[in-house]
Amino acid sequence: MKDLLNEQEKERYRANFTYFEYYTDIYKSSYDMQKKIKDSHVLILGLGGAIQDVATLASLGVGKITGLDFDTVEYSNLNRQYIYKEGDVGKLKTEAAKQRIKEINSDIELNIINKKITSSEDILPLLSNVDLVISGIDSPGIISSRWVNFACVTKNVPVIFSGINGNKILINKRSGEGCFDCFLMYCSTNDPIFKYQLNTLYGYTFEKKNTAIAPTVSILSGFITAEVMKHLLNLEYQMRAGYMYQFDVNELTMNSDYHWEKSSQCPTCGKNPSKELCDITTLMKIVEGHSNDT
Repeated sequence: MKDLLNEQEKERYRANFTYFEYYTDIYKSSYDMQKKIKDSHVLILGLGGAIQDVATLASLGVGKITGLDFDTVEYSNLNRQYIYKEGDVGKLKTEAAKQRIKEINSDIELNIINKKITSSEDILPLLSNVDLVISGIDSPGIISSRWVNFACVTKNVPVIFSGINGNKILINKRSGEGCFDCFLMYCSTNDPIFKYQLNTLYGYTFEKKNTAIAPTVSILSGFITAEVMKHLLNLEYQMRAGYMYQFDVNELTMNSDYHWEKSSQCPTCGKNPSKELCDITTLMKIVEGHSNDT
């Protein structure tokens, strides 16, 4: 099966082949697995901290990567977005990212788009033949994740959401189970304080309020890209959908105690899904109505 890859690829991915031998059987070889990765397409929304994900997936050999951003490189990015260099400051992140990633792996198909996401409609056209989405956008607060969630649910594309809050790393994978709107509904039902937080943060533009540093971004990127690999290869021990995983950098512990089910009342993925993303007021009214019924 070695003819699935050319000679340069066989040399480049020698360590990959050795690692994949842990997962091989009579039906698939390590070369089959590398070819599967080569034939995959991952979409990454946001090229800030997620630029590390792009670099890692390019090194892994993901055959097609689409990345999207609209911002420029700033000095304040360099404490954690270390793919960018001092000479990139002032450049579009898309321009700098394309140059850097091509230096890592010139064999992959790299599609870098300079665009600002303002709605789910901006995302839907990007999801054709995409195997998985990594959402690296968090502003404007909450609504940006709802845009991504709605588009991915509509097109039935798995998505990984993540974030950093001080010494805590949060990561969630949505793949056929409760979606991000289900999460908001669950939290609003079970935590009275959450509604206040939701109203405060919804649509908020985060500027100069970032607790991410290089070590935590590196750890998060490792978690995300390892999960992408497991998903693309359909390996065991993938993250369970509908769970929020939290890694404590101080304690070096991971827990997944936070869990929500798919809601039949969810306007995005429930029994009667809406053709358009509903506003947050409508979503909260559904929560209140469901709570009154129960």
